Formats: sequence, structure tokens, C-alpha cells
Amino acid sequence: MNARVAGMVSLAILIVAGGVFLLLRSSAHHGPGAVLVDNEQSATHSYTIPPGTFDAIARGEPVSILPAEMDLHVGDSVRVRNDDSHSSVVGPFYIDAHSVMTQRFTSKGTYSGLCTVHPSGKIEIHVTK
Repeated sequence: MNARVAGMVSLAILIVAGGVFLLLRSSAHHGPGAVLVDNEQSATHSYTIPPGTFDAIARGEPVSILPAEMDLHVGDSVRVRNDDSHSSVVGPFYIDAHSVMTQRFTSKGTYSGLCTVHPSGKIEIHVTK
């Protein structure tokens, strides 16, 4: 494991261990950037990392799957489906290959970190009431 990947894994483990985020599983799939609203007025923002993303990045191709900044409300969720054969980091979340990560935000704040699937290499999530 190279130093960059090890650092990203360590960051994700520290944040999860600190109790800042609760990861939820979901098997539903929606198109990239889809926003679903449930009965309680909360929304789920869904994104998909397509197969071949890691290889495209390795070739130097610009890849932008998620926005660099998201504005959410308490109760909203972000779902990222990783269909690639390599794991990715999206802010504080480490997403294994061929898996789905869903995070529901239960408190306001700004959550930021690395993003291996955005040209800037980072993401910032703003959660307001």
C-alpha cells in the first residue's frame, strides 16, 4: 500500500473511530447525482463511481464524479456506489471497491477531506438545519 492510500485509510479510520460519522448500508442504486426526497423532507444525494475510474485517473484523465462542495440539511444523506475495482476516498469516507456507502447527516457542521474522484482532490460538505 502506498503512503497516500495508507494516509487516506488512516484518516477515515480516525474519523469513524471518533464517532463523528455513522455509516449506513444501502443496496439501492440511483443515477449519478440523483437527489431523492423522502416523506420527512430529507434528501438522498446519490453518486456512482463507474468502472475504470482508477485507471482513468492513473492515465491523467480528469475525473469529476462528485461536486467539490455540497450544501445539505440535517437529515439528508449522501450515497456513493463504487462500481470500480479500486477503493476510493470521498471526504472522511473510505469506500471499498464494489460497495455502497450511505451517510445520513444528523448534525450541522462542515465535513471536509480528500476526494480521490474529483480533480481538486478534496471535498467539502456543509450541513445546515
